[in-house]
Amino acid sequence: MRSIGSKPPAKPESNLGDGTFEETYRISVVTPMFGGGVKAGEVDGKHPVRGTAIRGHLRFWWRATCGRKFSSSQELYHRESQIWGDTEKASPVRISVSKHTSIETKAVDRFKNFGPEQYALFSAKQNGQEVATEGLSFDLNVSAPDYIDGYQDIKKTTPIKVSVRDEVLCALRAWLSFGGIGSRTRRGLGALHNDGTDLGEDYLSNCLSDGVFASVLISNPKGGAMAAWRDSVEVYRSFRQGFRGAIHEKVLNNGKVLHVPGRTFWPEADAIRDITGCSTPKHSEPIVPNVARRSFPRAHLGLPIIFQFVDGDKNRARSDRDPSPTTIKPSGAERMSSPIITRPIFVDGSWRSGLFLLPPPFLRALDLSGKWVSHGRSEEFKDSVETSLEDTKAMNCKPMGGKNVFDAFMAYAKSQGFQEVSR
Repeated sequence: MRSIGSKPPAKPESNLGDGTFEETYRISVVTPMFGGGVKAGEVDGKHPVRGTAIRGHLRFWWRATCGRKFSSSQELYHRESQIWGDTEKASPVRISVSKHTSIETKAVDRFKNFGPEQYALFSAKQNGQEVATEGLSFDLNVSAPDYIDGYQDIKKTTPIKVSVRDEVLCALRAWLSFGGIGSRTRRGLGALHNDGTDLGEDYLSNCLSDGVFASVLISNPKGGAMAAWRDSVEVYRSFRQGFRGAIHEKVLNNGKVLHVPGRTFWPEADAIRDITGCSTPKHSEPIVPNVARRSFPRAHLGLPIIFQFVDGDKNRARSDRDPSPTTIKPSGAERMSSPIITRPIFVDGSWRSGLFLLPPPFLRALDLSGKWVSHGRSEEFKDSVETSLEDTKAMNCKPMGGKNVFDAFMAYAKSQGFQEVSR
């Protein structure tokens, strides 16, 4: 077993022979896996890992690594189609999965309440879905020509030999090191390991120099992959959900007393109150600086976000109630993947927590939507706001510390013991 350092597409013209490579890798899944089956969010006991899904992951990591050398999206797509196929021609790369071990499933409720596992698996918990526990292993077979005939440019004026082997292995190594299988891989679910993915910091530094990542932080050695995963998610969770006022008592209508954290120092909740005109009297004064009102810095960490307000679903006038659940999306789109990966990583013989910042997407406008019921009437609202990563107003908020949200997160992670990898 090797380790790693319109019309239907046309069938590849020749079988593997001279000038081809074929390798098999034994891969282990070291964190819980969410989804991965034919149906979204469901684990398939008979076929827990699908070759088609792996091809999609490899395609993404090929773009992130090899794709960065192209000067235009047209050139990128041209080379991508040569290696990974398109609607006109199938990919010369063949991928198959075999010899997978049996899986065990687990309800998300069995993880610690409010812990990092439930945070990473919030959508599975909401929908009552189960996850596959860590420990699944399988054989991955990859075969392709060493080279294929191609062209240097999209005008097809300069014939060249395209090194399929080198580019596929580059994508494969990145996928095994930083990706996963199933859903929510950017939160470290379905993280993978192969005996050959013991990375040195040189590889991480090269990924930074090549522009694969904007920043990489790693922890000291942990007790194993699961411990490393939990700690990577926890630092992300505590950054996004922390920075709140002091714990205080809250009395429910039934008389039960809860001890709850105070209002958040992030600006989004007060921004939504300002936009909708909804606020309970005790929340009428913003907790964030006035200059930061209508700021949404956490939108840059991934969308959509649904903001829930404890006092939102009351049949009262807007001026006497907090907003109903409010959804924020990228303008004109449904979602934007988080550019931050939280994942265990095997470096120099030990598992460590890893935080990886991909080059962030350009986000400049947000769509807000929600619904409230007042005096028996249901009313929807929609609004749009501008946003910017370098919004100096948002930087005045306590969690930001005068930085943009990514720099603030990296600074926070360093305060929790993470070290930044140098280029």
